[in-house]
Amino acid sequence: MSVPCLSREDSGKLAALTTEASTIVRWPGIRVILGCSAAASIAVAVDTYFSAQEGYLAQPPNYEGIGYLQFARTAYLLLGHLHIRAALHELNSIAPLWTVLQTLQYFIVVPVFAWLAKRAERRESRAVRQEKERQGHHSGGALYNSTSVHCSRNRPKP
Repeated sequence: MSVPCLSREDSGKLAALTTEASTIVRWPGIRVILGCSAAASIAVAVDTYFSAQEGYLAQPPNYEGIGYLQFARTAYLLLGHLHIRAALHELNSIAPLWTVLQTLQYFIVVPVFAWLAKRAERRESRAVRQEKERQGHHSGGALYNSTSVHCSRNRPKP
């Protein structure tokens, strides 16, 4: 497969096309900046007005994310113990859909990680047991040397 070569004239034309002045992006003018600032100010004012009407501004800002996790975990634990009415009440928080989604995530993710943790524990205990057996076999069969343990009951009396 051959690669096409450009002549000097064609390469000069290509370079001229790629460095055209039309690719320069200009900064927004003062009118655009003032217009966007005014639109943002209006949006914040409307949000503040409706937040004040709902009483959100009278509460401390405890909904940065951890509040939702607490609602979801509480609902998960309540549903796990079959306290359905209390769990439904807990799901009706400031953002019910978000809390429901996080609670569902608890039901999906927690069992998977619990299963993986149990599996890793079984593998680790099996490996530890095999290592002890291997060490015991090489040291004459004794897995535990009782003479190295110093207990107050085993010490000779002065």
